[in-house]
Amino acid sequence: MSNPVQRAVRRGMTLIELILVIGLLALVASLMMPAIFRSLAHQKLDKAADLVRSEMGRARVQAIRTGKIHALVYAPGDNRLAVEPFDSLASKLDMGNSRVDFDPRESDLDFSRERLPRDVLFVGGESKMDARSAFEMEQVGNLGSQMIPVLFYPDGTSQDAKVYLANRNGDLIMVSLRGLTGSTRVVREVETPR
Repeated sequence: MSNPVQRAVRRGMTLIELILVIGLLALVASLMMPAIFRSLAHQKLDKAADLVRSEMGRARVQAIRTGKIHALVYAPGDNRLAVEPFDSLASKLDMGNSRVDFDPRESDLDFSRERLPRDVLFVGGESKMDARSAFEMEQVGNLGSQMIPVLFYPDGTSQDAKVYLANRNGDLIMVSLRGLTGSTRVVREVETPR
């Protein structure tokens, strides 16, 4: 004969065991959260770089298709960009020699098409000045000290350019454009632009 107390089968968890399991799960989740947030920030930065590459390709195609020089336009500290025919750029920006700062909210550029993902901004860039771009810039006049255009020509070439993007964590990525071929590449390990 067996004892009825010995036959009793335990079928559940005690409250203390349940609290311990929930506490362990919360501890593991809290340790993983920074890594998850950093991964999401890197994904946003990669998405922003892909968007800039895509818009560079669109500017190149528009220049070839229309036979007009086009520009990809952006400003450091902002998350918007535009692709516009370069000959109409100065009038859309309404920039005279008296105005040197660029404020995208006060221009007629079509910045509604594309935006970088939230928490990602342009932090700098450079467009290599060649004879064609120097001539075109002289024709248009002052674009403002904050405005950075990258020119795309009807023959499929463009300026050599580097565009720097950063997220709120300070992670930096560079999109590099080779002017002769129009090819772009993304460089993840870069130093802060000068």
